[in-house]
Order: sequence, then C-alpha cells, then structure tokens
Amino acid sequence: MPDLKELRNKAAKKARKVLHSFDFDDTLFKPISKEWIEETVQEAKESIGDGAVLTVLITGRKDQPAEREELERLLAEKGLEFDEVIMNDSQEKSPAYKARTLEALRERFPALTTTKIWENDADAKKAMTTE
Repeated sequence: MPDLKELRNKAAKKARKVLHSFDFDDTLFKPISKEWIEETVQEAKESIGDGAVLTVLITGRKDQPAEREELERLLAEKGLEFDEVIMNDSQEKSPAYKARTLEALRERFPALTTTKIWENDADAKKAMTTE
C-alpha cells in the first residue's frame, strides 16, 4: 500500500501545468566526444528543481537493458533526476516516437498547459510541436 507521502507526490505531479522535455544525445550529452553540454545540463537541473514543472527525458535510444543501464549511469553521474526517463520502446523513427510519447504525456497529465522542448533534431522538434 502506498504511503501518504507517495500519494501526495503523485497528486502533485498530476497537477503540474508545465512540461519540460529534454532529449539526451547531442542535446544534453555528446556521445562521440563523451562530453556534457553544460548549458543544457544546467537548464535541466533548474527545471528538475522546480516543483511546478514536470521534467522528462525523451530519448530515441532503444529501450534495451544495456542502453538503459548506461543512460541511468550517465544521468546519475551528472546528478540529473528526471521525473521520467522514457526510451524508445518501438520501431518508430525518433521524430514520430517522440511526438507520440509527448502526446501520451499530455493525456496522462491533463493539467498541462505549457510545454518547452529541448531537442537538437529539427525534425523531431517539429513533430513534437505540431499537434
């Protein structure tokens, strides 16, 4: 049975009106050089620290155990604790997958009125902002 704190956190999460969505590769982290993009990391930390914002990571990386483990390790290394980390569990290309995922989040959290997206892929950003 969930405790009272867990229930309150769940209710507070449902009531948030602002969604911030971050991409991982080439938005937060450069996989080729294994370097963090510090400006975006700082923006993610500020977003995560704002209790009024639902902050999620939506990555096109495939949801495979080794990929998830690496991603979780990298995020922990940088102190990034997103409300949700969502990896691609479909065969869809990244833009369509990310747009579908964002729409599903809006359905799950109907109080959302504002969405801000950090995404380096122009096609994915366009798909995510087109409703």
